[in-house]
Amino acid sequence: MQLITQQELGSNVPAAGVLQLPNDADLQGLDLAGVTRIELNFPKFSDGRAFSQAVTLRRRLGFTGELRAIGDVLVDQVVQMHRSGFDSAVLRADQD
Repeated sequence: MQLITQQELGSNVPAAGVLQLPNDADLQGLDLAGVTRIELNFPKFSDGRAFSQAVTLRRRLGFTGELRAIGDVLVDQVVQMHRSGFDSAVLRADQD
């Protein structure tokens, strides 16, 4: 799993083929054609809905592109993120 620091991230503008999803997004109706990366948001480190979204995207919807965790992401969450199907995570600014 790739860990990305805020300094490494650079521009915060999503590239083509990147979909940013809020925690309350309805995943069942998503059109994933042409999507190469999905960024799932952790608004607070204690909010685990993005873990469930990752599992749904991988196991039920068959998404094979990159899943990236963004937001209030801590190093301590990385193992569970990997188990849930994430490929990368952008760490909170105070994490290294």
